[in-house]
Order: sequence, then C-alpha cells, then structure tokens
Amino acid sequence: MSKENKLKPCPFCGGEAKLVLENWCRDMQFDADHDTAVVVCKKCKSRGTLFECKNARYRPTCNQELDAICKNAIHAWNKRMKGEE
Repeated sequence: MSKENKLKPCPFCGGEAKLVLENWCRDMQFDADHDTAVVVCKKCKSRGTLFECKNARYRPTCNQELDAICKNAIHAWNKRMKGEE
C-alpha cells in the first residue's frame, strides 16, 4: 500500500482500520449494480464515508472508477484525524 493509501488509525479508539469493498444489486434485474468502498475500524466498528460507483462494470473505465472510490474512501478516513484538514 502506497503512503497516500496507508490508513491511519481510528480517530476514536486508535484501532486498526481496513478498507471494505462490496458489490451489490438493488433488484433481481441486475440493472442497478453498485460497488461501494468504505473504511471501517476493526476494533470499534466506526465507519468512514461510503463511496459508491453505479454500474461501473458496464463501462470501459470500470477499473479507474473503482480505484477512485477506494482512494476517496481512504482520503476521507485519513482526513478525520484530529487537527488535520
């Protein structure tokens, strides 16, 4: 994991954080495919901002879009640290 993608400890309990990626569909027709990325503390289960990418798997830019939501989730989590902007 690069320095910019390294997760900081939980701002609430100091626990280790992890990036959680999920893919889910809203209905049985599979026309609302969503990929989500969020950082979660392994200890206290505190969650960061959820980032979502809708129907990316049907576009040629899929990998770039999925990478972007991961980077955004990590950035949002790391920004939550006390005294940092």
